[in-house]
Amino acid sequence: MGNDIMNTLTKFKEKIDEYEEDEEKLTTAMEERNQLMERFIPVIMAQAKIEWERGHYEALEKLWHRWSEHANKEDTFKLNVAHTLFMREKYKDSADFYEPLIAGKEESDLLSVSAIVLANVCVCWVMVNHNDLAEALINKVKRAEEVAPEKKQFHTCIIHLVIGTLYCAKSNNEFGIARIIEALQDCEKVLGIDTW
Repeated sequence: MGNDIMNTLTKFKEKIDEYEEDEEKLTTAMEERNQLMERFIPVIMAQAKIEWERGHYEALEKLWHRWSEHANKEDTFKLNVAHTLFMREKYKDSADFYEPLIAGKEESDLLSVSAIVLANVCVCWVMVNHNDLAEALINKVKRAEEVAPEKKQFHTCIIHLVIGTLYCAKSNNEFGIARIIEALQDCEKVLGIDTW
């Protein structure tokens, strides 16, 4: 099914290029392409999930590459490519896919982004020696959480837990444990299903 949809998407791409001068035909072709993409994304995500659950990240990366011509503008696609590259320890490339998902977000909007996405991009930056970017993002998230103190927010806690775990795994136990302890300060605010 995925191959059939991909072939049809390729034809739509050609039509869109062909109809560049005819706005009405171009609009119709774009609408049809968007409807097809709504069917394509769930199909490729289902295929990707099979490889992910098997731990076949290299095979999954090849699938992402194959599908990139058609799906590279979709946030779901970018997110899953970023996760795959992260698992393959390709941190620079992973950050390149995570960054557009958080770029331009106001502090208040950062909390709408999954905490693990924020944590993973911070890890990517740390691994490629951009600690300043990671620290700046952590501070933005912390300020966003301070705006609504009555609401339980776990973003900063999860980021610190993930970064602390990274440092412990890389044998920098003192700093890693300090991050984990920092994550669990004010435990009545930060302990929950996501952090326990």
